[in-house]
Amino acid sequence: MRARQRTGVQAPTRGHVDLGLQPERTSLAWARSVVSLFVASAILLRWIPFYGIWILPAVGVLWIAALALQVTQERRYRRGVEGIVAGELRPNVRSICSLAAVVTLVGIMSIVFVLLEG
Repeated sequence: MRARQRTGVQAPTRGHVDLGLQPERTSLAWARSVVSLFVASAILLRWIPFYGIWILPAVGVLWIAALALQVTQERRYRRGVEGIVAGELRPNVRSICSLAAVVTLVGIMSIVFVLLEG
C-alpha cells in the first residue's frame, strides 16, 4: 500500500470505512443467489423430456427473479454503503422475502410436477 502512495497512484475509495467490507460481501452473496437461480432453472430445463413444456413457467419464474435481483444489485449495494456511513444499516427485508417466496413457489411447483407424474 505504501508503494502505491509513493508512485502517486491512489487506491480506489469504497465510500465507507468498514474494514470487514460488509457491502462487498453482501453483494457477492446476492450475486451467488442470482447464479443459483439460473442453475436451478437449467436443472428444471432438463425435466422437459419427462414433464413437457409445463415446466417452463417454473423456469420463467426463476429467470425473472434472477434478472430482477441482478438489476437491483447496485441499489442494494449503495444502500449498504449509505447505511454504514450513516451508522444505521437495515436489512433489505423486501428482497429477502421475495427471494424466499420465489424459491418456495418453484419448490412447490416442482413437488406438484413429481407427484402428478407418479
